[in-house]
Amino acid sequence: MSRHLLIVCNSRSANLSLHEFDLPGRSIVPCGMLDLPVPPGEANAASMALNAEGTRLYLAWRGSRKEVLTFALAADRAALSLLGRMPLEDDICFLHFDAERSQLLAAAGQDVLALPLDEMGLPHLGARCAVGPMAHGVIALGAGRMLATACRGDVLGVIEQAGAGGFTVVQTIAQPPGSGPRHLCRAPNGRHAYLVSQESGEVVTLGIGPERVASVQRLPLVDDQQTGFAPMGGDIGITPDGCFVLATERRSNRLVAFAVAPETGLLTRLGWVPTPDYPRALAIDSSGKFLTVPGFRGHRASIFSIGPEGEMTFLADFATGERPSWVLSLPLP
Repeated sequence: MSRHLLIVCNSRSANLSLHEFDLPGRSIVPCGMLDLPVPPGEANAASMALNAEGTRLYLAWRGSRKEVLTFALAADRAALSLLGRMPLEDDICFLHFDAERSQLLAAAGQDVLALPLDEMGLPHLGARCAVGPMAHGVIALGAGRMLATACRGDVLGVIEQAGAGGFTVVQTIAQPPGSGPRHLCRAPNGRHAYLVSQESGEVVTLGIGPERVASVQRLPLVDDQQTGFAPMGGDIGITPDGCFVLATERRSNRLVAFAVAPETGLLTRLGWVPTPDYPRALAIDSSGKFLTVPGFRGHRASIFSIGPEGEMTFLADFATGERPSWVLSLPLP
């Protein structure tokens, strides 16, 4: 596919901006705007998730009004329409689908929440499991297991499904004090996961075994700054082929690439490119050919190609709304 739809959540503008990106031509044009039914002017980041069919978009709004908004995406992907609203008690920092894609997983407050989907694709409150202060990320590991982060608790939790649809923490993995474990991604082969730490500005390789999960490597996002520099990790993702991990650093405004060793899953730093101001999110396209990085304080986003050796090449830059906090990418028919 050469044409792609980029959907950006702009927190302060309280809207979704839609942009059509032509990969061969390196051109991007705005193609729509949808106001959100929430108060404008707030600047909390809002995460999003898309179902496998590309027909439902879920947005977790944080701030004075806490809720999950569900949108229907037209078959030609030319328009979004609000389908439902689910109020919440806690801010959701992160949304992710479980392995079966039958429910959303959410990191909220101190908990991981399950949000089962009905026949219309609307979420409802399900099981809840405490993981630690400021739950900030959760991913599915498969076989009923999940991995979650508690950013202020400096801990990871391995969560399994229990009886009667509940959850329980079966393992905790302590992280260095003050490191602030944030977002996660899982290798396609399921043998490793990768963590970006917010306060220590590190990328952590995690080995996933049948019984236990363990930290096996820690690398700094920034290795060329003077003493006193305080890094801040943003987001992390892995290419669909599992060859490269990409992560953002918010203080120096960088997108950093790492190569993944096929057998061990360990990372080797490849290099970095500059991004718009304060890159707290990224989206790797399902093709693995490019990724989009919004700058939360820059009110812009940049698109980079991902080369066969993991090299990142600037392709395009475009204006977003105010405080772009999340972006999704999907092919156009």
